[in-house]
Amino acid sequence: MKKSDLSRKILKVGEPLEGAQDLEAAQNRVEQRMAERLNAINLRDQGKAVGEIAGALGRHVNTVRRWLRLFDAGGMERLRYEHKGGRARKLSPSQIDRLGAWVVEGSPSGTGFTLKELAARLAIEFGVHISQQQISQAVSRLGLSHRLSRPRRRGNPGNGGGC
Repeated sequence: MKKSDLSRKILKVGEPLEGAQDLEAAQNRVEQRMAERLNAINLRDQGKAVGEIAGALGRHVNTVRRWLRLFDAGGMERLRYEHKGGRARKLSPSQIDRLGAWVVEGSPSGTGFTLKELAARLAIEFGVHISQQQISQAVSRLGLSHRLSRPRRRGNPGNGGGC
């Protein structure tokens, strides 16, 4: 089977790859990235210019050129996405579990925690200092964002608001 024949099997980004057995596998970002790269190969095989391919995929022309070079040099194996790493998360899985439990339990005042309160509690309990944005992302991954409280804002005396 020629490389171009194989690349024509996947045409839409986000569509599950052949053999995906469940929803989790179908939504896997690595598969989506591979589908996008194979789309670039398919579009080139259809005679599209690199600029057209980049525009269609919403990628920079240099990115598309890199994908095409990788594919030409080693086929699908060279084209595969490999995570290069990154900074490790500051919260361990058990700390994330505890964070989720705090959000579900709510604060002692009977309301939900604010991000600021959760940041302070993480610092006290675990000595971990992370931003409110990172906490928000962790809580979102747990599916608990709806349980957070919004901070109360003081009214501005100039606009008739109150404190």
